[in-house]
Amino acid sequence: MAGTGRNTLGTVIKERRLALGLTQEELAERIGDGVRQAEVSRLERDRISLPRPQRLRRIALALDLLPGELLARSGWAGADAAFIRQRRAVTETRARQEYLGEPPAMSTEIPLGWQRSGEEYVGEGAYGE
Repeated sequence: MAGTGRNTLGTVIKERRLALGLTQEELAERIGDGVRQAEVSRLERDRISLPRPQRLRRIALALDLLPGELLARSGWAGADAAFIRQRRAVTETRARQEYLGEPPAMSTEIPLGWQRSGEEYVGEGAYGE
């Protein structure tokens, strides 16, 4: 929503994609799972309000972000606290892996029950295709 001063999921995805120097096609390839350029375009234009959790994880990872961070940047209520918990869990996991000599891994957990600006998204119908 240009001109509102409010970041949407679509604007955050587009800004991050451009910051990484990726085209929509390249981002679609990084997301995988059969995602095409047209779907990335719909996401960036906010034609899809909130992708299903599994797809949201893939989008965040393709943008080199944690899912909670992606949601927090786009203004989802509760995402800030979830991002802090998620970042702490990732830090603790990485420290444990380093101590044990295990290869690093990235957490992709997304808390359920997101809200955005007072609008609650609950159930299967809350997620775009």
